[in-house]
Amino acid sequence: LTKGEKITFTDYVQNRLFIGGGGFISSGLIGAPVFMTKNALNFITPPVWYRVFFTGDTTEQVTNMCVSEDGNHLFISTFSGSTTYHSIYRISGFNLARDSMTLSYGKPSSSGIVNLNPNCLLDVAKVYSTNSYITSITLDPQNTDVLIMTIGGNNLEPHIYASTNATTDTLLDFNSNSKEGTGLPSGKTPIYTALVEMNNSNLVFVGTEKGIYATENFSSSN
Repeated sequence: LTKGEKITFTDYVQNRLFIGGGGFISSGLIGAPVFMTKNALNFITPPVWYRVFFTGDTTEQVTNMCVSEDGNHLFISTFSGSTTYHSIYRISGFNLARDSMTLSYGKPSSSGIVNLNPNCLLDVAKVYSTNSYITSITLDPQNTDVLIMTIGGNNLEPHIYASTNATTDTLLDFNSNSKEGTGLPSGKTPIYTALVEMNNSNLVFVGTEKGIYATENFSSSN
C-alpha cells in the first residue's frame, strides 16, 4: 500500500474466552454459571460477557472446560455438593449464536428456577453423570466426537475413558470405552489430566500420581 491508501477486509480470526464458577448464591450467579466473551484480546475496551449456561442447583460448580477445534461446542464438567455427582454438559451452537439475544441462556430466579431465554440459539444437554471424581476432560483436535475423561480417587475402576459420540448423541458412551490398557500404574492410581497430540490422535499423554505416561496407539481397542 502507498501512504494514505487503504483496503477493507474481513477478519476471520476470532477468540472466545470462557470462565466457569458456581457452588454459591451471589447476585443470581447460581448453579455452575459459565460466561463467554468474544473480545478478551481487545485491550482498549472492557469485554462484554454473556452468560451462556447455568443450572438450578446452587451447590453445583464448574470443574473443567474444553472447547472443540471449530469453536462450536463447549464441554464442561461439574460437581454438585448436594447430589455428590459429577456431570458433563455439552453446549453447542456458538457458530450461530452471535449477540446478547442469541447467546444469553436465560435468567435464574433467587429460588433456583432456570428461566430460559426463548431466543437463545445454544443447545444444552447433560450428556454424562457419575459418582466418580472427574479430574479433567479434553477433546481430540482431529475428531470432536472423541472426548477424553480422566478419573481421580484410589478405587479399582479404570481412570481414563474416551467417547466416540461427543457431539452426536444424548449420552456419551464412556462406560463401554475404557482406555486404561497396559503399562499404567496399578488400577488404584488416579489420573489427573490427558492431552492429545495436535496432529496425531493416537499419541496421548496422561499425568498420573506416579508420573507422566504416553501411548502411541490410543485408538486401539486393546
